[in-house]
Amino acid sequence: MPHELLINNKIEKDKVIRVAPFKKGVRTTSPHKHNNYFEIIYLSRGTGYHHIDLNKYTINPPVIFIEKLLELLTEEINTEGSNNFQITEGLLKSLLAKVLDVSKPSTKKAEHKSDVFQTFIQLLSADNGVKNKVAYYAEKLNTTPQNINAACQKSIQKPAGEVLSEFVLNEAKRLLLYTDKTISEIAFDLAFTDPSHFVKYFKKAVSCTPNAFRQSIS
Repeated sequence: MPHELLINNKIEKDKVIRVAPFKKGVRTTSPHKHNNYFEIIYLSRGTGYHHIDLNKYTINPPVIFIEKLLELLTEEINTEGSNNFQITEGLLKSLLAKVLDVSKPSTKKAEHKSDVFQTFIQLLSADNGVKNKVAYYAEKLNTTPQNINAACQKSIQKPAGEVLSEFVLNEAKRLLLYTDKTISEIAFDLAFTDPSHFVKYFKKAVSCTPNAFRQSIS
């Protein structure tokens, strides 16, 4: 078992958008994290499962019929030209608009989410690990824990501690599931001052100890 989660970065340094067909020989992929980018996967046929964290999703294609746009994207990304990026960007926007149209989103006006909240979530989602301290992120944002808490309450009606806890527990589960790090090492990575505190924190939320959780899924 690896000691660290693999960071998967498919975006080349000189490109903002990458479009490519799946390799036909690929049937399974190793557990990994994405590095600061969004990934859209479209499967036109086949069966199987897609795991995101500990959630298992059944693949039952096709879900939407946008093959032509995807074909155009794939062709355009491999075409040299001065307007290549603008065309690719336009096709991608068309694709996303089509997805939104097919999925029929709610007409309810989206709630405004503050810049502080959005940046807080971005920091929690970054690939440098999660720290179990709101004060740590307040320092990063040059603000106070109280301001982050108020931003979370205003945006999603949850305190900052609860938002942070969801990320901490998800990261702890990933490390227990996909690495061979010890409980003490995981506790240190998550900025717990004492491994026993981490064990109590985890057990209270998950109803079992970190070791028991690891053994139950091994």
